[in-house]
Amino acid sequence: MGAIMCLGVATANSVLVVTFARTNLQEGMTPVKAAWEAGTGRLRPVLMTALAMIIGMVPMALGLGEGGEQNAPLGRAVIGGPDPRDFCHALFRPGRIQRFAPKGSGS
Repeated sequence: MGAIMCLGVATANSVLVVTFARTNLQEGMTPVKAAWEAGTGRLRPVLMTALAMIIGMVPMALGLGEGGEQNAPLGRAVIGGPDPRDFCHALFRPGRIQRFAPKGSGS
């Protein structure tokens, strides 16, 4: 369940950044510039989404209440998931945008 949630958020963030990069490519930017602008321009929404998911999982991770200790490990795993995921996406997504950009896009 936690992996599905993390994958869903990661996919949504990727679609957000790649769409922004493709728009930049269509406006005539070079692939390097489009990837950079997409990564920096969409950093705040991506971080806000990750932070919202982390804050939403805190009550589950605390394991308070009856039967809370059963769900606490799931909450903790989901909280720990966005950090490496966002780090990897910040490193690898711009390079993939540059690599797979259509030939002749940009100036």
